[in-house]
Amino acid sequence: MLEANTPSKVERHWVCQKTGAFPNILEQALSVRSKYPDLLKREKQKTNCDLKLIEEHQTHQLGAKLFAKAGFGLFGNEYFEFSNYQVAECITAESRRIHKQMKILGHSAQFNFTIMCRFTDSVFFEGGTDERMQGIIQICNGKFYDIIELKNIFIDSIFYDKKNKYVAWIGNERDEPMIKGLYCLSGSNALWVRRWFKKIIIEVVKHPETRFKVIPKMIQEAYDELESGFMPSKELFTQSVKVLPHEYKVHVRTGVPANLLDRDIDGLINWYETYEDEYVEKKKSWKKEKSYSVKSENINLEEYKHLLLNKLRDTLEIARINVDYLGQYPYNSSSRE
Repeated sequence: MLEANTPSKVERHWVCQKTGAFPNILEQALSVRSKYPDLLKREKQKTNCDLKLIEEHQTHQLGAKLFAKAGFGLFGNEYFEFSNYQVAECITAESRRIHKQMKILGHSAQFNFTIMCRFTDSVFFEGGTDERMQGIIQICNGKFYDIIELKNIFIDSIFYDKKNKYVAWIGNERDEPMIKGLYCLSGSNALWVRRWFKKIIIEVVKHPETRFKVIPKMIQEAYDELESGFMPSKELFTQSVKVLPHEYKVHVRTGVPANLLDRDIDGLINWYETYEDEYVEKKKSWKKEKSYSVKSENINLEEYKHLLLNKLRDTLEIARINVDYLGQYPYNSSSRE
């Protein structure tokens, strides 16, 4: 928002009739970008694919895509010399309008699609044939001032209730599923958790027919890895320091390791989930309390197991795998839903 009193809506949207510098450059970038996804796909399908060429194609298409998306942020940024709230609002308004029209068209008797979800630049349909899909694309391209294209056909997928989160696979055994918006894979999570989370959700999507038998075994394998003492330094939790260490409040976990490791702003800190023995005076006994440390001593293995299972909970519940049963260790290999 450019000013504190800028309204969230305007009475009417307008479209500039002149083609300025940014639209001209944007058109060039998108025309160049359109050829790289096909080149990338063809190269990946080769038996002896060129990894450098794949990286080059990916860089070109991502660069053009990011440049196009930057236009919205640019016009909505108060520090941009030509910032204009109405321009930024028109971009999102037009996207919503196209989405709404595609949803109505997809639900019509002519196509009878099921709408799985909608994102900023895409709509996911289920239950249609290639012929019907091409039909709706042809109609949309005739109605909208935009290019609508069939991006992917997925044979297996998981869509989450939370916005912009899904895992989907096109069916090529050589390709990993597309994973979108799952914060479990962000760098702030322990690498051990991220590594096993990714392996398990890929297995669920690529081989759903064996999930009730295989997933419990994978969970047990992950837990066995922990029990064997496998926890190198790279498996730590990682966090970026946002302010000076002394500026963190006492209860904020990031500040303690930042001070211990003497990190500056934007520096990375690492820590382990651990436990410490605490004496309870009333009960005259010791108990284990959750803690954390920059040293690999007294690692709290149960906490790591809990974290992995908690991150997987949504995915496993969607796949109808008994999450509570998986919390028991060790498992029975005859696990069922």
